[in-house]
Amino acid sequence: MGGKGILRYRTQSGYLELPSATTDKELGTFNDAGQVAAWANEAMSALIKGGIVNGSDNMLSPADTTTRAQMAQVLYNLLSSGNTEPI
Repeated sequence: MGGKGILRYRTQSGYLELPSATTDKELGTFNDAGQVAAWANEAMSALIKGGIVNGSDNMLSPADTTTRAQMAQVLYNLLSSGNTEPI
């Protein structure tokens, strides 16, 4: 990878590590929490508790297309949180 750091987000499969909790915010507090797919609940909960995903107007909008600005903010939040590891 030429010395470039690559963001690695790990889960049970060994590739992703969920961020540590930094907030008391819960997935269930969002108005549209029920729209989050069952397979994504654990990761989304960790991203919310870790302060990586904050939603907008108490909505996560999981069925909407993510904008470049939203994705840039998520990446910035992940990189700023220390949940990165260079390869």
